[in-house]
Amino acid sequence: MVSVNWTLKAQKALDNIYDYIHQEAPYYAERVVQQIIDSADRLDTFPLSGRPVPEAEREDIRELIFRATALFIG
Repeated sequence: MVSVNWTLKAQKALDNIYDYIHQEAPYYAERVVQQIIDSADRLDTFPLSGRPVPEAEREDIRELIFRATALFIG
């Protein structure tokens, strides 16, 4: 069993994503951030689903490419 550990830099990035979206669409800000967290949490069960980070030179550090569902802000 593995666990996902968020770095302080990643936590700050998540806060920035929330703040940016929240300016125009508070409801979607919450949804997008939750989708990102849920995607990362899947690494607990499927640790090899992320791709290795080449510059980390460690097999246990993975990254996920996240694509939010379409947002329509009007």
